[in-house]
Amino acid sequence: MTMQEAEENYKFVDGDEGYYMWHEIGDKAYDEYRAMQIPREIKAGWDEEMAEAAFDRLTASGPSQCETGDVRIIVQAIGRAYTGNGDLYAARLLNLLLKKTELSEYDRIILIDEFGHQGYHNDCGCKIFFEKTQYGPQMDRMVRKLMDFTPSDVKCAPYPKSPLLSELYRKHVEDYEQSYAKWGKKE
Repeated sequence: MTMQEAEENYKFVDGDEGYYMWHEIGDKAYDEYRAMQIPREIKAGWDEEMAEAAFDRLTASGPSQCETGDVRIIVQAIGRAYTGNGDLYAARLLNLLLKKTELSEYDRIILIDEFGHQGYHNDCGCKIFFEKTQYGPQMDRMVRKLMDFTPSDVKCAPYPKSPLLSELYRKHVEDYEQSYAKWGKKE
């Protein structure tokens, strides 16, 4: 595997070098990637490129749209801490999200999930912001602002088994409250 192929694989999986990369590129390529022992400094450059592109897309999308995948890229780059830009990225992300004043109910709910849901392979935004930045309290205020609405009792997608927005909201708010209780620092 060349360094360019390694970079492409890293960026393809948004920097998730664990299960997701293994799943997407296969055993052989994954073993080759791991054997390269790519220095943190190189991965920091890749994270910076991905984060800056995500910031550009979030900025361009205006107050009514928010691609949560871009939020995830930035949050996970903060969590990996390769770049040393955690506080800068955290402040920029919170500033951008606070400008998203016209988000749909669904986008608000998915953002709450991004900060509250502890996945198997990635830490939640709540843990990352409190452990890796000085912006945990500000992140909490932003998430609580996102929560400040009454969700509709409509399906979140046009599929028979799709949950209601209100059910999804309750689940993700509960996940966030559990994450905050575990990692949040009381003001």
